Amino acid sequence: MSDYQQPGLFPDELTVGQRVRIGNTDVIWNKPAIGYTGVIVDVKLAGTAKVPYYHVKLDEAIGGIRTGWFRRAELRQES
Repeated sequence: MSDYQQPGLFPDELTVGQRVRIGNTDVIWNKPAIGYTGVIVDVKLAGTAKVPYYHVKLDEAIGGIRTGWFRRAELRQES
């Protein structure tokens, strides 16, 4: 269950179930990641600033891994 309980806290927030594309990360797990797509399955607030991190289940594996945690700046909402 997500600990992200404050809708509207971030103006460009993403939510569980939304489709996203990795758009601002060069490498994840030592593999190129830009352009991969997936669905957000969880959101957690991390660090002292309580910044949202998005848990994304990828459509295709990157180096054998199908999920990852991303910051908002690394994701683009799919239309």
